Amino acid sequence: MNAAAELGDPEGIATYREWRGVAADDVRCLWAAPASAGPQPVVPDGCLDLIWRHGQLFVAGPDTQLVVVPQGGPTVGVRFRPGRAGAALGLSPRDLLDERAPLADLWGLDAERLHEQLIQSADAVSAAQHIANAVAFRLSCTRGSSPCPDPIVAEAVRRIEGAQGRVRVSLLAAELQIGERQLRERVTTQVGYGPKMFARVVRLQAALRALHREPADLADLADLADLADLAQATGFADQAHLTREVHAMTGLTPGEHRAEIFKTPSLGSTT
Repeated sequence: MNAAAELGDPEGIATYREWRGVAADDVRCLWAAPASAGPQPVVPDGCLDLIWRHGQLFVAGPDTQLVVVPQGGPTVGVRFRPGRAGAALGLSPRDLLDERAPLADLWGLDAERLHEQLIQSADAVSAAQHIANAVAFRLSCTRGSSPCPDPIVAEAVRRIEGAQGRVRVSLLAAELQIGERQLRERVTTQVGYGPKMFARVVRLQAALRALHREPADLADLADLADLADLAQATGFADQAHLTREVHAMTGLTPGEHRAEIFKTPSLGSTT
């Protein structure tokens, strides 16, 4: 039985879709994407995902740069909130930075049982729900033995996201009454990278949302002042800073994003 083919293009999943699932404190969303006709770009969003694709069950760690996913069949997954994946996965997200790891390496027999359920899934929605249920079960089993989510990290994430990445880490540490070095270590342990990099990713996502808000036209592409205003509004020092950051983490300039309507799920799209 071809598991990837069995997912097909179920009714209602003709395009990328996100929806709420179980364990809302830890899971940002469930998601499904139809078969792709070509390579699909994925930009950093600060999250870890547990993914089922082509009959493979794996974890996608937090990314620092563009990842191009080859064309292929339907894909489903569960996206964790930043800083909340460690208890379910059984390791620190810092160990998965820019990595893709088979879930069997982390969950053993639990991953094998989930794999069997996914092979039998009738459609993408039910497959994603199987993954979500497995995550909820793992969380329920580890809550008693694993430390609670670090409140300092949770507050740092909340403030960075609330400010759309426009924060100074030194000031954030002072507001949280913690040393900057200790804040960096605790955030890195639970999120996967430190508060400065996390703020960069959040700021990037804010810029991408702004770039994709309106259809592109030639006037937009020629209007440098417009991009300068966008840079200021989204916390970049200037237009050059915006261009460098967007290109470094997505492979395209802001103008190319508009011209190509290069879209990916945004960090805050389900909050």
